[in-house]
Amino acid sequence: STARARRPKLRAGVAWFIDNSFLGDGVADESAVHSLTSPPIQIPPDAVAPRVAFTHFMESEAALDGGNLKVCIVGGNCQLVPRTAFHFNPYNGRLFTTARGSTNPLAGEVAWSGAGGRWGTSIAGLDGLVAPGDIVQFRFDFSKDHNFGVTGWYMDDFRVYDCPDCDGDGAADHDEVHFAAASDILSNIGTGVPQSLLLIAPPQARGE
Repeated sequence: STARARRPKLRAGVAWFIDNSFLGDGVADESAVHSLTSPPIQIPPDAVAPRVAFTHFMESEAALDGGNLKVCIVGGNCQLVPRTAFHFNPYNGRLFTTARGSTNPLAGEVAWSGAGGRWGTSIAGLDGLVAPGDIVQFRFDFSKDHNFGVTGWYMDDFRVYDCPDCDGDGAADHDEVHFAAASDILSNIGTGVPQSLLLIAPPQARGE
């Protein structure tokens, strides 16, 4: 089950946490799925581009233990939020399949997995997954196989919000203008090394 725990890596306060302990050989098989489910949340009837965002920290046995996000329509089905839905920090891999010897109940699914990283925020668009007016729940599934692990998965700062359409053209303002810039290689979100890129001459906002 999940529990509230102090947050690691110098992050203040508390967060939800699921353990991924290293138990060693000769103990009971821990293959299971542990889930953290949000309360029911209504997508506003006038929503233009609903998003979900959360900040998390993962340290698990790479490719054998890991977590992902599902969205459930109340009274309907649950579906995996696909990697392509993420605008920022998507799943970093796929769990090993049963053919590769995994006993993880979610074997073969995309997931955040592995260790050596830091806290990061993930943002996903819900277009095509939910509709305005839907009442939904979000489910974070952490699954593991056998009895080896590292630390676990911490979850914090969860929110659901809408990207507005201030100019009334039927498209989220967030999606109307894209500015691209290239840089030298920066450190990965998982390294803990500071990273920065100065954007030169981005376009000016045309309104609110």
